[in-house]
This record gives sequence, structure tokens and C-alpha cells, in this order.
Amino acid sequence: MIAPFHIRPSPERELGDTLQPPHATSMPNSAHQAHSLSPSSRSGFGWTCAALIAATMLTSCKGNSKAPTSQQSPAADQLPPVGNTDTTSPHAFPLVDRVSKGLEVQWWVADDSDGAVGAALFDLSDGAAPLPPERARALIENGLRLVRVPLAKLAELQTRLPTLRTLERTWFGSVVDWKPIFTGLRLEPAIRPAEGNVRASTADPVLLINGVPERVAPGVLRIIGRSWTANSTTGEALRLEAAVQLQTAVRDQAVAALKLKSAGPTSVVEEGRVFASTSLDIALPTGFAYVLVPEAPGVEWKDARARQRAREEARASEGSGTAGPEVAPPRTIGEAMMSVQSRPSSGPNDNPALRKPIKAVVVLIPR
Repeated sequence: MIAPFHIRPSPERELGDTLQPPHATSMPNSAHQAHSLSPSSRSGFGWTCAALIAATMLTSCKGNSKAPTSQQSPAADQLPPVGNTDTTSPHAFPLVDRVSKGLEVQWWVADDSDGAVGAALFDLSDGAAPLPPERARALIENGLRLVRVPLAKLAELQTRLPTLRTLERTWFGSVVDWKPIFTGLRLEPAIRPAEGNVRASTADPVLLINGVPERVAPGVLRIIGRSWTANSTTGEALRLEAAVQLQTAVRDQAVAALKLKSAGPTSVVEEGRVFASTSLDIALPTGFAYVLVPEAPGVEWKDARARQRAREEARASEGSGTAGPEVAPPRTIGEAMMSVQSRPSSGPNDNPALRKPIKAVVVLIPR
């Protein structure tokens, strides 16, 4: 059974003697300033995956199109690169006060063929454990892994895991009110096809939560959080509280701003179930990028040579399994929020780009 998720009213009221409450000068941006390196008017992992799949589907249909037009979306491998912007530098934000401190979030969609995401993080991680062992185990069991990478190696990570479409950057600064910092995929109801005299029906989706399958309400999986700069006995660090939420309701912004009574949710936290097993409460020293990615429990990350051996073993064992349809097991919270399963071949016009396993790479950078 999942322990209840308790929301503390404000960070300055629960800081101990070793941490000082944030000063007004360290919280200039209670409302985040977004700076995207792409002209997209919609954000979120779901929108990005939909756009990517739509682009590759149009490309796969090009052979059947009698009159292709210049308005068709380009294929994923034909999309323009992000550019020469140094995405590791805070100076890429022209409107952010250079003395401001706080949280920056970057995320992009990467191809995870042959375990590329895990291999890159295996090679570039500094080996330090950013979380206590029990918190790390809870995240792993729920399909998430948090890895610390030296900030100087972030550019190399972006090179090894190039974005399939866009790179999103958002400056949150210091935020003491809970707000979404990453929006993932939507959980849709499962469709039960008609069989005999039984009509088709729908059922709530299933998530693997703490290793146990559980039916949950349809909604959008996202990460909510808040952060502020605090002083500790080891120096200055960014304090971060975050958790995964299944958003099933949307608050009325006008009601929330006016603090009026409402039958609906009045805060981000009240917009859906918050999974306590994914909660974080950590101090993030500067100079590092903290990378959050989805991964199935039990998967062991390997370097490039080990990945090559695994590919050869997989090819050698092809066709040796038992016949019959594969039944997909329930997905963990992290996998359902941040990854798209590879798709099977759909015929002669199938596009291999549609069969790539895709993962979101979320980077938390304390400034």
C-alpha cells in the first residue's frame, strides 16, 4: 500500500537549523520564464511523440501519394538540428537575470535503440549516488532512474543522444509553489474488443506501482515540483521537492488566482493522484546535471562493448522462442510517462522510424 503523500505548506516553515529559508533576492521568478529552442506552440512529451510519429507516417506514405505537396511534414531524420546554441550555458536565456539562482529544466526525445540512453549515462555519469539507497530503489522499482552527470559533459550527452525533434528549455528560478516541470504521456482507457455477443467496452488503464499492477483513472502523467536555493553546512545548494502525478482534473486558473471556493481543485497538487513512491526531497549542488530517464526495473545498463555483445546474442537467438502472440505486461510509472514502446512492422510501406523505442530525457540543472 502506498503511503500518503503529504504536502508541506511552505519550504521556509520546515527547514531545519542547517538550512536557512530562501531570501527574496533568490526568488525573482515565481512564474517561470520559458525559452524554447523550437518554434512549437505546444509542449509536452505526448505532443512531441505525436508530431514525430505524424512526420514519419507522412514520409512512409510518400510512395503512395500521387501529388505530394511542400506542406508535408519532414521526416524525423530530415528535421533541422537544434543549432549551435550552447545549451549547457545559462547565457542562452537572454531575459533571465544573470544573478538569479534556481532550477533550469531541459528535456528532449531520444532514440533508445539497443539501450543507447542507458549506455550513454553509464559512460558519462560521475558514479556518485544523488539519492539515498532506499529512494533510488523506490524510483527504480517504478521505472525511473536519476543519474548525476558533470555539467561539463552535458554537451557530450546531447551529442550521443541527439534529439529526434526539439530541445525544450525552461527556466523556473526559485518556485515555492508546486507546479508542473515536465508533462509526459496520457494514459488512455484500455479497449476491450467485441467478442461473440459481448459488445466492445473500455476499462481503466493499468500501471505497475511498486511492483503491483493497479487500475488507475485515465489522465496525464507528469512531474510536479518546487525548488529554492538554501544554505547548508556543506555550502549553497538548490533544494528540490518533486514527484510524479497522474493529472485527472484541471483547476480553474481564475478561481485559483482569486482564492475563491470551488468544487474543483484549487492547486496543482489537487489536480490528481501524487505517487508517494516517486517523491524526491534532495539538495542539488551546482556544477552537475541531474538526468531523469525511464527504465524497466531489472535492466542493467551496459557500455558500448557490452551492448554490441547483447545485440549479437539477440540476433543469434532469434526464432528460437516459442510461437504465439506476445502479451505486453503492465508498464511502470516512469515507462508509461516517458517512453514509447517500439511498434511492429505494419507491411511493405512500414517506416523503420516508427519502430524505434523512444524515451524522454529530462535534465535538472541547479544554477
